[in-house]
Amino acid sequence: MALTTSKSINLSGQSVINGVTVETYTASCSEANPKTMYIQQSTTNQELRKENRTQCRKDRDGFEELAYAMQDEMIANKGQVDSTEE
Repeated sequence: MALTTSKSINLSGQSVINGVTVETYTASCSEANPKTMYIQQSTTNQELRKENRTQCRKDRDGFEELAYAMQDEMIANKGQVDSTEE
């Protein structure tokens, strides 16, 4: 039996309206396979979300842009690491 490990980068964010967290977002990307990324969204206050739907969508879109930028950077860095290991 051998120890195996993996490293991933996580990003988290919140949509906050009037000091109240309405939605939370998380993204996770593995360094071993950065082309695969998981993004999750959770609504924590349904009423405020309904009342502020437009802002929550903007927040979600902004989070996704950051998550994809993180993924793009990881993919670029993996290519650099792979080419130096040959």
